[in-house]
Amino acid sequence: MNLVFLYSSRGRVPIDKLDKYPDAKLPEPGWENNLPTSKEVRSALSDIYPYVWDYLLKQRVFDKITTIFETGDGWGTIYYKDNINNRFHFIPHISEIYKFIEPGDLIFVRGAWMWWKYIIEDLARRHFLIYYRGGRRIFKHWPWSLEINDIFVKNVLDRKYERAVIYYPKCVNEEIFYPIHNVKKRFDILMVGDIKLSKGQWRMLHVLNAYKRLYPNQKLPSICMVGKIKDTYFFRLQYEYKLRGIIQYKGKVSRDQLRNYYNASKLYVHLGDNEQGSRTMLEAIRCGTPCMFSNIPHMWAEWQIQNNDFLKAVNHNDYEFIARTLYNMLQREYDRTVISKVYNKYANVKLTCKMWQHIVKIVQDASSLDKNIFINGFHITKAR
Repeated sequence: MNLVFLYSSRGRVPIDKLDKYPDAKLPEPGWENNLPTSKEVRSALSDIYPYVWDYLLKQRVFDKITTIFETGDGWGTIYYKDNINNRFHFIPHISEIYKFIEPGDLIFVRGAWMWWKYIIEDLARRHFLIYYRGGRRIFKHWPWSLEINDIFVKNVLDRKYERAVIYYPKCVNEEIFYPIHNVKKRFDILMVGDIKLSKGQWRMLHVLNAYKRLYPNQKLPSICMVGKIKDTYFFRLQYEYKLRGIIQYKGKVSRDQLRNYYNASKLYVHLGDNEQGSRTMLEAIRCGTPCMFSNIPHMWAEWQIQNNDFLKAVNHNDYEFIARTLYNMLQREYDRTVISKVYNKYANVKLTCKMWQHIVKIVQDASSLDKNIFINGFHITKAR
């Protein structure tokens, strides 16, 4: 069986709005020989999906996996590790995917976009469609066969749509992220993610102020921030702390560099208020770094909250409580091997593979294109 993964790295372009731009045209095709045209898309090859697909192919869960990126700016083809069965096609518009989809393919969609609506409805007539919702609700009503979601612990039934929703044991790239022992801790706190309001880096300034009031005789914790600048609000506020060397901003870094920052930091902190199961926290746990994170309802897997020895959930607006928690966590010595083993137990690539193996078996045993097979296949009953 083949898997086709659909993803987009662009916003709307004129070709999506032919009523306003009747002369809009797609770039000329040339996907067989061209390389990707977007630097951001090229960086996707070091992301989690190529790694997972490589593992699934080695385990013979799928015969071929095709990742299709909608870039909006051209065509291209790349093979991950020169494996022609782990291929990446870059297309300018979702309407071009029919060049790559074969009868019987299982289709996996990460997120969704309004301009995909008619394509998705058409594909649903001939294929099983698996949707990774990740907390998003806006496209919940589309004709998915199965939803996977990393914020649920147990398999449930979406009664409104009579659709199975199963827990997705999301993993990280374990070849890149792992604990490095005997590394000097250069930073007290590491914050990773795009620098913008919803990610909450600005809250750390209020936490530092509370820390000064609560512990006037203590040195302020040092902070390393990694991520692309999306909002300058934070930088207008943090001038004083940056000047004093308390906050160091590293910008966008490679994943190898990021691994080193996880290992060189005493604590990972996430104070955002709009997250969908942060992969950066999984990366931190895999590297053995203790974590503090916003206690946002339904945004974290239950196991991350239960393991509260090194994982602390906080109200992201209670700055004094955060400051006290920071102080207490920074005074402790944590065993990074023990922390990393918790990741290995709950979120490793083998668990991800088992999920896909189960899905493939259900599809292979199906006699028709009926989404109820997933309700029965995952032992989900309508009585729940």
